[in-house]
Amino acid sequence: VLTIFWIVGIINAINWMDGLDGLASSLCLIFFTSFLGTGFFFSNLSSVLISSIFIGASLGFLYFNFNPAKILMGDCGSYLLGFNLSLISISANSNNINDLYSLHFYYPLIIISYPILDMIRVILKRLINKKSPFFPDRNHYHYVLIDKGITQRKTVFLIIALSIITNSI
Repeated sequence: VLTIFWIVGIINAINWMDGLDGLASSLCLIFFTSFLGTGFFFSNLSSVLISSIFIGASLGFLYFNFNPAKILMGDCGSYLLGFNLSLISISANSNNINDLYSLHFYYPLIIISYPILDMIRVILKRLINKKSPFFPDRNHYHYVLIDKGITQRKTVFLIIALSIITNSI
């Protein structure tokens, strides 16, 4: 049950990051790079290989998706990245997935913390306002920054920098 909740949650979190040009693909590039490192650290060859594939795919797509975007990711692209990110986050950090009490169980939470925290914040805000958690709005951090007057490119760069700092720890 926890695994299904994790997979659906990460897919949803990455889908919600696709609100600005280049944001979801940039974040996934950072996350897959972090999982590439943890895959190397734990000698998990399959995670290294799959992370490498999605790093290349994210880089190739980002060239056409960054502001001003020539192509858009859409739901299918964000679902693909989110699904594979959730699976890599489960498998990359250990050769023993049942080792839930060790530190590497928390690696995925730290690596993917920005979309997870944004998703939790938006869902709680919607519930507090007595709206459906599935009702779209502009409560995501990236929309809040744009509404405060920060340009779309600067907002994306700010979130990327925050994610790089988080993943450097």
